[in-house]
Amino acid sequence: MRLRDTLAPHVHRAQQAGLAVLAWLGYGVTLGTPAAATVIILSYGRMRNIPAIVRSALLCRFVEKVIVSNNNPDIDLSPYLSVRDPRLEVVQQDQRRWPSYRYDLARQDPAEYYICIDDDVFPSPWQLRRMFAAFLRDPSSPRGTAGQVYDERCETLVRIPRRGSPWASTVDVILHTYVFSMAHLDRYFQLIEAIGMRNSDIHSSEDVILSLAGTSRPIVDRFGFLFRCPTSRDPEISIHRSDGFSAFRDDLYRKLRALPRGPS
Repeated sequence: MRLRDTLAPHVHRAQQAGLAVLAWLGYGVTLGTPAAATVIILSYGRMRNIPAIVRSALLCRFVEKVIVSNNNPDIDLSPYLSVRDPRLEVVQQDQRRWPSYRYDLARQDPAEYYICIDDDVFPSPWQLRRMFAAFLRDPSSPRGTAGQVYDERCETLVRIPRRGSPWASTVDVILHTYVFSMAHLDRYFQLIEAIGMRNSDIHSSEDVILSLAGTSRPIVDRFGFLFRCPTSRDPEISIHRSDGFSAFRDDLYRKLRALPRGPS
C-alpha cells in the first residue's frame, strides 16, 4: 500500500475536523459571481459519510440548497445527520430509490445549476468552487471529478488514470461528482425517452446518460487529491461491483452515442 493511501484516512479526519471548526466560525467559500447551485446527495448504505459531504457543500456560499435523499427506507438517517442549516432539506424515501432518482429530485426542485455528489467521495468546498467556476466558464457539457473513455478495440468503457493526467481532460463519461445545468437535465430525460426507457428503469449508470447531455464531450477537472471511502470497492455496497454492471453500462453508452447531441 502506498504511503498516501495509508495516511489518507487520518488526513481526511483532520480535514473534516477543520471544516467543522470553519462552519462553527461562520466561514464560507465564495465564488465571486451571483451564480448559485443546488446540491443533491443520495444516501443508501454509507450513512456515516453524509455529514462530511453535507458540511463541505454548506460551507459553499454559492450553494443555495442541499437536498439529501435517504434512498434506503430501512435506515433512519437522522442519528447520523445532526447538521443544522436552513439550506438543508432531508427527504426520507418510503421505498428503495436508485441513483438515477437524483434527477427526479432535480426536476422537482428547479435550479439553474446542479451539483451531484456520490456518497463515497469527499470533495472539499474549495474543490467544489473550482469545479463550479470551471463549469461556468464553459457550460456546454457536464463536468466531473473522474472519468472513463470508450475503448473501441475492446468495446468497453475504461477508467482514465489520475496520475499524469492534464488539468482538465475530455472524456466520454464522468464519475463521482457532477456539475450540470437545467438544460442538461432536460436533455437527460429526452435521451432516456429516445431509447425507450424511463428514469426508474435506470438502476445504474445514470452518469452515462448525463455525460451525453451536452453539445460536446464532458470534461474531468483536476484539482488535487479527492478523498474516497474504502467502501467504494466493496461489492456488498457498491453497485459498480455487481454482476452485469459493466455490460449494461457499455450497451447503454453505445445506444446513447448513436443519438444526436442536444442543445446546451
